[in-house]
Amino acid sequence: MSDFAAVTKVEWLAQTVNAIPRICSPNEHDSMVSALSHLPHLLSYSLSQTASIAVPDSWKDIAAGSFRDCARVALSDPNLWAKILMDNRKSLIANTQDTIEWLRRAESALESEDDNALHQMISEANANRKKFR
Repeated sequence: MSDFAAVTKVEWLAQTVNAIPRICSPNEHDSMVSALSHLPHLLSYSLSQTASIAVPDSWKDIAAGSFRDCARVALSDPNLWAKILMDNRKSLIANTQDTIEWLRRAESALESEDDNALHQMISEANANRKKFR
């Protein structure tokens, strides 16, 4: 548990910069930060690597907005992000496994040409995305 006075100070500091203080356990924090920051970085690096292999250099100039939006954070400093990802690896591994499972289900729907299953998956993800600002 945290010292009440220290928590109160941090809450005050957050409020002075118009942030919304949230109280949670260190494990809850690590899991949420992994899902909201660390996993997106890892996925962005992965997307950039996959596209680099799939697209010849002479075609890389036609990357559309969706690629630029998804791959933007892959421009972040690899030295910094390798350390951040390693520091929170336990939570990141759990979130990565959930992502891989989702992608496997999507891959299965694509392989079996099950457009209803794929539509349901992406519709659910679309609705879930709308819950975030």
